[in-house]
Amino acid sequence: MRLALIGAHTDGGLGAWARQVRETLVTEFPSTSVDVLHRGNWELAKHPDGVIIASPAEAHAAQALYYVARGIPVFVEKPLALSIRDAERVGIAVEAQRGLPFLVDHVHLFSPAYRKLKEVLLDPARTHGAVEDLAAVCNGPSPERACGTLWDWGPHALAYVVDLMPGAQVTRALRLPGQYHVTLQGAMVGATLTFGVAEAKTHRLSVFTRRGDWLAQDNRHQMPLTYNGFPVPVLDARRPLTVALDAWLGAIEGLAGSGPGLGVNLGISVVRLLAEIARQLPSDAPGPEAT
Repeated sequence: MRLALIGAHTDGGLGAWARQVRETLVTEFPSTSVDVLHRGNWELAKHPDGVIIASPAEAHAAQALYYVARGIPVFVEKPLALSIRDAERVGIAVEAQRGLPFLVDHVHLFSPAYRKLKEVLLDPARTHGAVEDLAAVCNGPSPERACGTLWDWGPHALAYVVDLMPGAQVTRALRLPGQYHVTLQGAMVGATLTFGVAEAKTHRLSVFTRRGDWLAQDNRHQMPLTYNGFPVPVLDARRPLTVALDAWLGAIEGLAGSGPGLGVNLGISVVRLLAEIARQLPSDAPGPEAT
């Protein structure tokens, strides 16, 4: 399978996420070949089977629109866009290409620990009780300059909310130096999110149910999933990026069962929440407008 990776600087150097993608493809998916494009020649991919967009966030929507219009599957780094309008334009284009494999890489939704937790929470038997509240902490190093802390680190935390609490709305947003604290409310469940800049990278999701508390952590943690403090076996040891790429590549090849996480709607919903937080904290809009 021939892929195009858009993420190189004009001097040929790759950004951090683009390097991770290329290394993962080389080691985990050796049957793929990758043509690397940079911001000056990104339209020149020659009939690829799929395009991976690892460019700065300000270019995501335009590049996705270009290749979707040509019927080429797209895998794009989060956020999908820096405005609701651009995100919805991408959504309309994807819908017009019925069945086109399209994935916004909210990578932590592909963590095996998170996927196991979601499986338990969605169990119709509700063995562990209904969800009452959730909290997420997503911190890391300095954000991408083009979009800032809110639009770089916020999507990690907000993706959990969109996935587990469809329709949740922002009720309060607070900005402290390098950190954001956001509360959201769904039909029955509330969420508290903390995200921003920190020396140590942290990704932690706590889900509180009537019968106990779940904790899903970064897959590098020695206990990625616990229930009331006790480890829960997670048999899949793959990294989240590997799981995400596997789902997308499987969809391109038409493999059954490869679809979870594919689609554009979750990415659009995350952008809407980001825009609402930016509206409440006006100086955090990534550009002239966030709508």
